[in-house]
Amino acid sequence: MDLSLFIAFAAAVIALGAAIFTGLQWSESRRSANQATRSADEAARAADAADRSAAAAEGSLELQRRAADQERVVWEFTQISGQGRYALRNDGTDAALNVRIEPHATVFEGETQYDEFAAGQEEAYHAEEYGNEGYIIVRWHQEGDAADSRPRAKKLHL
Repeated sequence: MDLSLFIAFAAAVIALGAAIFTGLQWSESRRSANQATRSADEAARAADAADRSAAAAEGSLELQRRAADQERVVWEFTQISGQGRYALRNDGTDAALNVRIEPHATVFEGETQYDEFAAGQEEAYHAEEYGNEGYIIVRWHQEGDAADSRPRAKKLHL
């Protein structure tokens, strides 16, 4: 065998080996790139899910705050006898401040202003309505309300 033929054959075998190795490396890099893309997509989906979860948690916290806020002052206006005697009671956990009562009844007797109406406090009233349904509107502030904020209001029927 001629030496130049042997060198050419060896060069062809080496070139073929290099081509196979390069093809395998290309295939591996392609697979790795695809995995990286899938991993990035999964990370983006996880980040979106985390954002949605955080937004839901904030919404839930706001609902809990509102529910707790509503329980702080809870008004009940109940009839205590058949002759127009009623009781206004704060069944909440906190005092109502700067309370104003607006009667919308034909007959109404009782205090209509309180600097503070404590939790559990109850006051008696005489109220009667002839014809239309009567009601009162209670307006108040809660501790923590801004001094210039609009008062909270609750309509209570006779």
